[in-house]
This record gives sequence, C-alpha cells and structure tokens, in this order.
Amino acid sequence: MPCFIDKPDGDVGFGGLDVYGWVAAHVMEPEIRVTANGRRVPHLLHDRPDVRRILPPFGFVSGVFAPLTVFDLDMCEEVEIELFCEGDVVSKHCLLKPEVTQARASEETLRLAARDKSRSILACPRCRSTAIRGLLDAPRVTCPDCNEVLSQGHRAFNMISDALKISSRVTETDNVSSNPYPNEVIELIGRATADGGWVLDCGAGRRPRRTPHVLNVEIVDYGSTDVLAVGESLPFADASFDAAVSLAVLEHVRDPFACARELLRVVRPGGEILAAVPFLQPVHGFPNHFYNMTQQGLENLFAEGGEILECVVPPYGHPIFAVQWLLREYLAGLPEGAHEEFASMTIGEAAMIDPRVYLGRRPATQLSAKARSIVSCLNTVRVRRK
Repeated sequence: MPCFIDKPDGDVGFGGLDVYGWVAAHVMEPEIRVTANGRRVPHLLHDRPDVRRILPPFGFVSGVFAPLTVFDLDMCEEVEIELFCEGDVVSKHCLLKPEVTQARASEETLRLAARDKSRSILACPRCRSTAIRGLLDAPRVTCPDCNEVLSQGHRAFNMISDALKISSRVTETDNVSSNPYPNEVIELIGRATADGGWVLDCGAGRRPRRTPHVLNVEIVDYGSTDVLAVGESLPFADASFDAAVSLAVLEHVRDPFACARELLRVVRPGGEILAAVPFLQPVHGFPNHFYNMTQQGLENLFAEGGEILECVVPPYGHPIFAVQWLLREYLAGLPEGAHEEFASMTIGEAAMIDPRVYLGRRPATQLSAKARSIVSCLNTVRVRRK
C-alpha cells in the first residue's frame, strides 16, 4: 500500500524530530507502524484531504504523525525512520545535530533524579507497604506484606500488577497522549518546586522534555515515564508530593472518584491539585474514554477532602474547540456526496435545522456507525441483572 514520509528531511535538530507522513490502503483499518532505529514509536492519524484527492481509489487515506523525542534515540548520531502500512515500508535516514545528543544527556540526568525520588516514596499499590523500596532492582518484586507481584524490566518502575491491570482495564495501545503544559500548570510547578518540592504529573503522557522535580506517571512506558501506575491506586506514600496535575486524564480512568481520592492522598496538606477534564469533546480513547464532566461534576470529584479554589473554563477549553472538533468528526464519518452536502451548510443554517426532519437527509442517514458513537448526543444501555 502507498506510504510516504514527508518530514523530517535532512539533518535533524531538536526542533525537527517529529515524523510526518501519509498512508493509503484498500482496507479501512490497516496495520500502521512507525519506528526509529528499530524502536516502535507511538503515532496519531489525522485527515489529509490533499492526499485523498490524488488517491481516490483507496478507501483509507490518512496522515500519520509520530512525535519523536530524544528518549527514542538513545545516545546516537543518526536515525533511521521507517513507516509501515500493510506490508509496505518506506524509510528515511537522517543525521542528528549535536544539540540532540546534548539534550539526551540532559534528559538522562533529570531521569535519574526522578528515579531516586521515586525510590524514596514508592509504596505497594495494593497495601501501601514501603517494604518494596529496597527490592525494586529485582526483575520480579513481591511485596513482603501482601504478596502483590510487580514484574520489572521496563525503563520506568512498574507498579501495575497483572491483577491491577485487569481490574483497571489497562490495555496496550499505540495511541499517543501528549498535552503541553498550559501557563497555569507551569506557574503551579514553579511555586511547588521553588524550594525543592516535587510535583506529580498523573497521566503525564509522552513528554517531549522532562521538567525538573516533576515525576511522570503513566500506564504507558513512554521514554519520559518514571513510574507505571494506575490513577485509582497510586503507588506512593501519603503526602509524597507538594502538588499534582492531571491533564485530560480523569475521563479515561474507570473510577475517577477513586483517582481523585488518591490525588488528594498523595499530596501534602495545603498542596494544590490542578485537574483538566473535558465536557463537550468527542470520544477519544487512550485507549478508553469513560466519562466527560460538567464543572459541577469536576468539583464534586474533589469536594470530599479538598477545598475547591476555583473551577473555570481556560482558554484551551473554549467552546470553539468543541464546535470545531465535533464538526470535524461528523464530516469525517460521511461518504462522498453526503460529506459535500453537509459541508456546504453555513453555521447559521446548521443551527436552525429541525433535527427530527434532518434525520431523513443523507448527512444523517449515511453517517458511519463509528462517527455516531464518537459524537453521539445521547447513549442508551440495556442491562440484565445477573
């Protein structure tokens, strides 16, 4: 199947590590992989109408974005990038500028500092025993107090047992979660770490660079991950952190109330927690998406044990993002013809339609089942008691 790497191109500096390309296939869910020097790199798919226009025979056409970081490169001077799609592969060889190697050395220093901090505060995720701290270098750690087994061998400390993986529905994924720190988070980190304090980033995603005195917790072993853990059972002693942040995470956990209680538990008294959770956003699993929340719902998560300082709509949560995202997903779920009919409406016309009448029009009847699920107005469930 056709595939192509647009970028990087030529020698690569620190600001040009991201991989951009496209793929086309006759099947609707082709196998796609991106690797850097043989190591698999998580990727995102996005619309490429320019490619779709010149490749009309293919049922599946998509852009590919892989945010390559210094953590994926080890200490090397060149990188071989490969893009796979349904058996076909294209590659690109690039030399790395010295600044990339220098950045990798700096990141390694910060990683070791975070690892030392982790050793001093980790606790069994099941019984919270601190007796496991001296056992973490073993390939298989068994808690002396509750017999919870934690297999190591990852770049990060693995604090997710097989039992915890099942109960929390942790699944393997190639999806990339990566949310940059907004200004209010940068300011909170600055205040909390000014005197040597530490901040927990719960659900940190794949960070392009480490932040000093920030401990990155994830369910995915990204290069920037310090501890593998689930939010409902954080493997830290009480009051281990001076502050905590959770950005676009609580909608993806099975029990957000338990996760909120855990964040309150591991932050010292008087410490701050900043959590960002979507309200009007389409389904976007990483890999699961359980809940969206109103402001009242978000406040309610932390009402027991926390003092709500404020709950606001930040600039990056403006409704315009919801409108654009919902429309984009709707259009992406329409076939040719219905797509053009829906796209030709003005915003004013769309706001004035009678939905009950419009249900008989092509943009409604031909919307894919996947898109209906992603941007549904309402869901129903039928349940039989066991």
